[in-house]
Amino acid sequence: MSAAPEPTVPGLRLASHPRATAHVRYAKGIGALTGFALAAYATDRAGGLPNDVLMHGLEGGVAGLLVSWTAAVTAWRALLVAEMREARARMLALAEQRAAADESQRAARSVRIAPATGLAGGDS
Repeated sequence: MSAAPEPTVPGLRLASHPRATAHVRYAKGIGALTGFALAAYATDRAGGLPNDVLMHGLEGGVAGLLVSWTAAVTAWRALLVAEMREARARMLALAEQRAAADESQRAARSVRIAPATGLAGGDS
């Protein structure tokens, strides 16, 4: 089996975004620990045997990991799209500013300054 080809634009992968990968990793850890603790606690309170408490805790940990991973990836995909749109809008605004500046420079170059006549007061 061959690996999937890398996208041509490296900024469009969620895995290449440093804040996103750190947050997804953190969310997975918190979700797994929370799922484990809740499931183990619920099984223990229900009078389960120690091996059942451990097994349900592990199952709850896996479920918590999957739920938190899905939520974090979904949230970061939306954030990444918003970041890309904002960056595109900033680039377009900058391009418009540069085009306006270039146009004003061209207009300034095309204006011809009348030669000095030596008259100080204006028309005579």
